Amino acid sequence: MFLKCLQKHIAFIFLFMLLSCSAFANKDTVTNVSITGQNTTDHYAKVQFDLSWDNSWRTVTPNNWDAAWVFVKYKSTSNYVSSPGATSGLAYASANTSTSSSYSSFPLTNATSSGTTITVSSPSGLVVGMQVIVTAGTGVFPAGTTVTAISGNTFTVSAQPTTALSGATVTGYLHTITVGSTTNLSVGVHVAVTAGTGVFPTGTYVSKITDGTRFTVSNTPTTVLSGATVTGYAKITVTSTLGLCVGMPVSVTGGGAFVTGTVVTAITGVTTFSVSTQPSTALTGGANVVTGTPVWSHATINLTGNTAPSGTITPASDGTGAFIYRSADNAGTFTNTGAQLRWNYGVDKIADGASVSIKVFAIEMVYVPQDAFYVGDESSYGTLRQTGSNIPYQITTTGSAIMCGNPTNYDDAQLKGSGIYVDGDGGISKTTSTNTDMNPYWPTGYNAFYCMKYEIMQQQYVDFLNILTYTQQATRTPKVPTSAVGTYLFDAKRHKIKIKTTAVYPGPASYETDNPYVACNYLSWDDLAAYLDWSGLRPMTELEFEKSCRGTITPPFAGHFAWGTSITQNTGITNSGAYNETGIGNCTFNNHASVQGPMRVGAFATPTSTRVTSGATYYGIMEMSGNLFECPITIGNITGRGFTGTHGNGILTSIGDADASTWPGTDAVGTGNRGGSWVNPIISLGVSERYGAAAPSYGRSEYFGGRGVRTAP
Repeated sequence: MFLKCLQKHIAFIFLFMLLSCSAFANKDTVTNVSITGQNTTDHYAKVQFDLSWDNSWRTVTPNNWDAAWVFVKYKSTSNYVSSPGATSGLAYASANTSTSSSYSSFPLTNATSSGTTITVSSPSGLVVGMQVIVTAGTGVFPAGTTVTAISGNTFTVSAQPTTALSGATVTGYLHTITVGSTTNLSVGVHVAVTAGTGVFPTGTYVSKITDGTRFTVSNTPTTVLSGATVTGYAKITVTSTLGLCVGMPVSVTGGGAFVTGTVVTAITGVTTFSVSTQPSTALTGGANVVTGTPVWSHATINLTGNTAPSGTITPASDGTGAFIYRSADNAGTFTNTGAQLRWNYGVDKIADGASVSIKVFAIEMVYVPQDAFYVGDESSYGTLRQTGSNIPYQITTTGSAIMCGNPTNYDDAQLKGSGIYVDGDGGISKTTSTNTDMNPYWPTGYNAFYCMKYEIMQQQYVDFLNILTYTQQATRTPKVPTSAVGTYLFDAKRHKIKIKTTAVYPGPASYETDNPYVACNYLSWDDLAAYLDWSGLRPMTELEFEKSCRGTITPPFAGHFAWGTSITQNTGITNSGAYNETGIGNCTFNNHASVQGPMRVGAFATPTSTRVTSGATYYGIMEMSGNLFECPITIGNITGRGFTGTHGNGILTSIGDADASTWPGTDAVGTGNRGGSWVNPIISLGVSERYGAAAPSYGRSEYFGGRGVRTAP
């Protein structure tokens, strides 16, 4: 579901709202947005709208339904302006003892490789999760390659070297920095080494405070830190940070100067915030006034006081949004007129008399109920199975170990060997086949969750881009926002997103697409993670992928696609690019000359289609086999197994990356691909096929898209 903007002024008591928008996708609509019921005592107001979508259902068998995940974004219509007297200083400066972990094999004739197994004379100093490169001798690792397991004088890596290692020196770096104290350090603060040994890449920022002496950074140091002073730039002190937002471009008048392009990276207190670059001229108080250009932010929704007149509304406990769905079994068009979300604008630091813009977004989801299910199918490449046999494994509340059969080049030694312990409602082990090393928060698929009904559409990605800042847009697109009107981001393989209005910094560009209903390809892992974080969703795990496809059907069998075993290749496109675009078949795969790209989401579903003819999963989720690869969190390496199922908070970093600390990072390690795409042969489409299940998805590809999930409230 996506937005088609309609703007008008709504005045209510002291709160003035500039409102948008109507929303639609596959005939889904959000219209008649307004504000009502302002309470200036408790500082909330009701965001009211009409919501409707077709092909909606609720059934007894299986006990599931489709729903709309609804969330609200807001933006002040006036600048942030501080009182005179703003000052600047360093946000953080460590003692001259900062270090980062490193490893280097020696001598030069040391390192050799066989597949993903690397042999060295000594692994001393090597750490699981460490990023490795070849710095001498023969051999090349793919970008972002990390250590997944260590055993004796060998270790395994997340990706097979693109050139085999021979007489190589392997050098490893960690994102973790050790300092004397992390006091006064904040997530989002940009860092540099100002004394001692070590270099951070330009733009490196603090991504997580691990504990009192350690923090992680967004980029691996290009030179390892030793006896270094780490400086965090830059702390700005004002009378009040009320009205400031992460990502907001800032300038200063009355003395002092910010470098052009400076943005807010973190709100560190009621009177302090950090910016991306140290001021070119220090702010020393006096007449200095900081001005911030408004940016879109995520609205906090109350747990009570929300209304869905024709159905059920269930808000998320973290206030990021709410699910709206049918209250009783039925099918067809589902309409809610006058639905309301209670927006706690006081929590979001909006004053009672502020003037703001509002946008309401909705994404169609499918409820996947709590239940046992099977993974694996006995013969697919890399299929999950019970240890000691080739039998599919049933995920229940009784745990045991699973491993992968026909091991892939990407799974680590633990999953290939003694396996990983899985307990349906208790999580998974990180490094063992027993329950002694558990990550209890890893989503196994047993518990209930919601899954996006469709892959992200191009118009949905356009709507996302259109409320980012200039700097965030520059990260999330391959063309600079100042490119000419009509510039396509790719203009290939049915990807038709282009610039509608050229950016004039600090203002962002606006985007549009010729194929609004077509699934959005050319999404990197970073792009997908940013979209999911921005919308309050999260990545799915590969176990949730299998459950979403297969449901509770037993026993699993080889050659099982998302809808069953009958498959007909899509060989053509009718009504190309329109809301009713259709194909010929029930799945888009194998690079047919008459298709050459992904299809409209839900293209094979009609009012009379069956699960097989529409290509739907057991629960009614579309295109989980073919069209575009899904990018779930893998169980195949320790990084993926560290995922804790946290949801996005609606907020991105100042440069447009996801800020969810337990998700795989920008190197994509911990992710993989499942389900095949429009390019791939039929063997890649199987539910249990895992050839690339632990292969990180680097860069933007014509056959990668994605969707998200959210744990059921």
